[in-house]
Amino acid sequence: MSGRSRKLIERLLNPNLQSRTIGIERTQERVVVPEVIDQCRGLLDKIARRAVRVQYEPGAQMPVAVTREALERILVNLTKNAAEASGREAPVLLRVSCLRDNSKAAANSERIVLTVEDKGCGMSVGALKVLMAAKQAAPAGPRGIGFRVVRELVSASGGQLRLKSDSGSGTSVEIAWAVAAEVEQGVFEEQRQLKLIGRNASLGRLSC
Repeated sequence: MSGRSRKLIERLLNPNLQSRTIGIERTQERVVVPEVIDQCRGLLDKIARRAVRVQYEPGAQMPVAVTREALERILVNLTKNAAEASGREAPVLLRVSCLRDNSKAAANSERIVLTVEDKGCGMSVGALKVLMAAKQAAPAGPRGIGFRVVRELVSASGGQLRLKSDSGSGTSVEIAWAVAAEVEQGVFEEQRQLKLIGRNASLGRLSC
């Protein structure tokens, strides 16, 4: 059992697998994010070396058009990064929520948002810019490589990625996917490009 778990972790963290998965722009597979998290809960606890906290908000059970393997790799890489950025006793939180945009332009669209939060030391503005820059190489070290894989998997699955970090307070990664029915209609296609917004740079804060 231990050997199989180790091989599974190595496979999900392996950046060399990205070309096979990321090359798929759309998928017919539908997953419910909380269900995948529940099935991976033991693995995520093992990676984080602590009990990962999970929170599901109303509406989180709606499906999204993402492959199970892509979502598993996203969860594993983000959980590993959050655990490494935190003290051994600091919590790692996975939260799944549903956002509804009732404006006329959005046509009552809904998105499922996966958030991974840590209470570590946060990151500098420069480090955040490098992580979010798709045309730049990932920083040296496993955390940079892992985030590059996450960034490309999110882009390939039609998701929207946001990264927030407050110096000394921790980091929050948010990934939003349109619910499956809206993906089929092409809603949120324009949101696939990553956006970077500087905020209070002098305080070491950045929102992407």
